[in-house]
Amino acid sequence: MSITEILRKRIVDSFNRGDSQAQIGRTFGVSRGTVVNRIKRFEQIESLKDRVRTGRPRIFSDRIRRAIVRFLLIRECMTVPQVQQFQDNCPVHTANNVVNFMRARRLKNLFIPAYSPDINIIEKLWGIVKKITYIFEYILLCTYS
Repeated sequence: MSITEILRKRIVDSFNRGDSQAQIGRTFGVSRGTVVNRIKRFEQIESLKDRVRTGRPRIFSDRIRRAIVRFLLIRECMTVPQVQQFQDNCPVHTANNVVNFMRARRLKNLFIPAYSPDINIIEKLWGIVKKITYIFEYILLCTYS
């Protein structure tokens, strides 16, 4: 749970006045651990603001991602149709019977890193479907509650 910047300022001011950490926690309805962490962070960076969060780091650099896209576009322009399957390294995809099946039919496997939504379009689609589902459930809950 994130606390507001105003509450952070009040915690630090109370600590500077000499109040104990337990007393500050009881006064503002937060745990003593939260008080300790907020004071420690204020002493380290001398700021009450949240740290910038960047999210999950990308697996590939922009240069490598462009190279992959270029490779896939060149492969699409080939005149001989070739069936390709994009798979991550999930154990189901690398099982012996699946590999033998693909080899017997001369199907090409292109392995991509697991959980890489920046190159796997279906991952982005599932994200959109999840958001729409949550919004629809929220609307239904608000309507029928």
